[in-house]
Amino acid sequence: DDAEFRAEHVQNPFHHRDEAEAARSFAGLATEGWVTSVDADEQEDRPPVPLNTTLFLALANRSGFSAVRAMAIAESLYRDGLVSYPRTDNTAYPMTLGLRRTVEDLLESDLAEEARLVLSLPEIHPTRGRTVTTDHPPIYPTGAARRNDLKPDMWRVYELIVRRFLATLSPPAVYALTTVRVDLDEASFTATARRLRSPGWRAIVPLDDEDRAIPEMGHGGPVDIRSLGIEEGETPQPPRYSQGALIQEMERFGLGTKSTRHEIVQKLYDRGYAGGRQVRPTEAGRAVVEALQVHAPRITRPESTSELERRLDSIAEGNATPADVISESRERLREALRELQEHREAIARWIRDSIDWERDHGPCEKCRKGRMVVRKTRRGIRFLGCTNYPECKNSRPVPREDFIVRAKASEATLAE
Repeated sequence: DDAEFRAEHVQNPFHHRDEAEAARSFAGLATEGWVTSVDADEQEDRPPVPLNTTLFLALANRSGFSAVRAMAIAESLYRDGLVSYPRTDNTAYPMTLGLRRTVEDLLESDLAEEARLVLSLPEIHPTRGRTVTTDHPPIYPTGAARRNDLKPDMWRVYELIVRRFLATLSPPAVYALTTVRVDLDEASFTATARRLRSPGWRAIVPLDDEDRAIPEMGHGGPVDIRSLGIEEGETPQPPRYSQGALIQEMERFGLGTKSTRHEIVQKLYDRGYAGGRQVRPTEAGRAVVEALQVHAPRITRPESTSELERRLDSIAEGNATPADVISESRERLREALRELQEHREAIARWIRDSIDWERDHGPCEKCRKGRMVVRKTRRGIRFLGCTNYPECKNSRPVPREDFIVRAKASEATLAE
């Protein structure tokens, strides 16, 4: 059999090249490999929990929607009677919700095939998350829709919600795992294969990655060594927050509410403090944060806002009065404002200089007198133009790679 498969050294990853070189040289002394074990196992991939607002925004963001756009579409679908109220913390369907009837209604939609998969189950057992509230149920479809009856973006969001709902009612996906150990004399390598045995909920929300296959090994025996190599790589940096991930982090720290988190994130964009699909701070955004960290550190701590949110909850629970909470909040703000007022000039100068710095792209290559700075057309399109306009009409597009943080303020500079 000419089938090939890839195996990795049992000590992989190596953090030093000389160690990897030594392992390869040692393995290279062998003339053939020997399959010493073939182990079979199963792995379950459990279905997801029902959607609350935070989980929905994270899911929509992975599909390319901004948080504000996703919420606007969900609210439109709600007004059209196609989905439930999209502002909710709940991740558990109430007992009074007729799940089977809701699925049956979807037989009139373009996702009828997926609905039949759920209806074919002997019993429907929904998943449930950790957050259980009584205000609103999780987000679920309340009406049937067809692709041609909705605008493309509305259909995409509707389909996300329907598929997630049906997935929460489906059984786990089951994978067959095969682990093969191959010895090259004293050097050991392993290869792992994964094959989807029972699709379960993955029949409704397919996985992008393909099965990893290795040829049938029986119970062991010799294998030919085709090649031995070393692959170099660098440890990737932690990914930047997407809008959805940022909203999930806000929920973890108790910042904002289900109704305000996406609006808070959008304000960062509207005010020029952040940009990009992967949330990236601008120089102005960093300057504001660093100014507050130096002169009003209490404002920058998550505990400040989360404590206020907890105090607001205590009002609803009857453990505090609105007057008490308002009085406490005002006192915290007064203390922060006093600190800011003392350094008002230095903070204003730094933020102003930072914004100018971000706009400045160096001297004009034509007139040699002006500076190339970011400007906008009447339609809002950004471009680089010379400050010596109208004497110099030099202009060019803003480089795509330009949206980077150019500098970081030091506390010493900021405190001047």
